Amino acid sequence: MADAPARADTAYAVRLAARFTREALEVGGEVPWGVLLFKVPARVVGRAGRPERTARTGRRPARSPTSSSAYRIPRPPHNSGPPPRRPIGSANYCGPAFVGENDGLLGELVRAADRASWPHLAPLLSDAVGFLSQTYDATAGLVGNTMVALARGADGSDIGALVREVARYDAPIQNTRRFAAAPFVHDGRAVESGQQILVLLAAANRDPAVNPNPHALSPGRVNSMIFTFGASSHRCPGEALASALAAAIVTELRTAGLSSTDTPTYRPLANARIPHL
Repeated sequence: MADAPARADTAYAVRLAARFTREALEVGGEVPWGVLLFKVPARVVGRAGRPERTARTGRRPARSPTSSSAYRIPRPPHNSGPPPRRPIGSANYCGPAFVGENDGLLGELVRAADRASWPHLAPLLSDAVGFLSQTYDATAGLVGNTMVALARGADGSDIGALVREVARYDAPIQNTRRFAAAPFVHDGRAVESGQQILVLLAAANRDPAVNPNPHALSPGRVNSMIFTFGASSHRCPGEALASALAAAIVTELRTAGLSSTDTPTYRPLANARIPHL
């Protein structure tokens, strides 16, 4: 089911991000940084999925028979009372939030479960929360740190390239945690099964063995190694989508003539680097 974000129409998501950014700015008054950094990306993720069918016809897509039957709370006979209550986390409780007329990424998550014949439906809720929470924090940090880089004189001739380099140089997610599936030895130290390991993604990005001159912000860096989004089976499937959203939002902000401070304070978070703008 990790392919759900990768199946999103990135071009459509970029158009949504640009539109939502303009709408936020049209309100007037002080720059709504909180909306721009946090709410705009989350709105896009809630909407971006498979827009091709609606873009041409203007109609909502047909419901998936598999999804609607497998995930919807069954209603009792007519006039026999409200539908039965389900415990939070049960599959039938999760379903109505994702399926039916939802053609966004949350709906795509359920469709991915259908394709994989995934029998454990309750975890879909936690996966959906993961989509939105990662968008809420990680993309906010990517947008904010890119704006700070521009304020400090970074080359903004190619915003897409700048966003990718900021993801390496000033990672929005600084660290993550993993748990050992089995005992092993790393650098002479024994790690027991189940032991928690702190993975310093930001430090790996600055390793000179993989990124020459790592402490320089260099948009367009050739063969850049970016560990912010993880690697191998743990690599974030939303990397391309997050970078595209951040670039679209920053582009609209620059078009509007907006800039940020070059000496921000940062939110007190354990693993994310998100500036107050």
